[in-house]
Amino acid sequence: MPALGDEIERERALEELQRNHALHAQACEAAGHALPPERPLIRTVFVSEDPQTLGLVRERLATRLGELAARGGVLPRNLSDRIEDWTLIGTRSELRAQLARYRETLGTTHLIATGLHIAPPPGTWETSLAELVDLVRETPA
Repeated sequence: MPALGDEIERERALEELQRNHALHAQACEAAGHALPPERPLIRTVFVSEDPQTLGLVRERLATRLGELAARGGVLPRNLSDRIEDWTLIGTRSELRAQLARYRETLGTTHLIATGLHIAPPPGTWETSLAELVDLVRETPA
């Protein structure tokens, strides 16, 4: 079960996305452009029903990013050190709830899923992608 602090941090990340969407809307208006109806969300995604696999994926992702930063690798300037702020890693029901929240609060219309920096156990990446496809198909738009 996530701690209250985790939930507060997630709220802050969501609030930052809301501010970014508001800035985008203001820029469109100032430039005399219509606001596009599409509201994409880019996230590193991994789906599994196995808690050990999910823990391993999170651990490997955190380790990999730490190694990249230590070597002077280029990371996005606003990349939070909390992987939960820019990933969707969890069970189908967890991801379903997270996607619904993005739709409700941000009006997200499209999910751009990436496997950036994920080093999943062998054979789990393909299963994760299949789970994601099924999840998107069953989730109302």
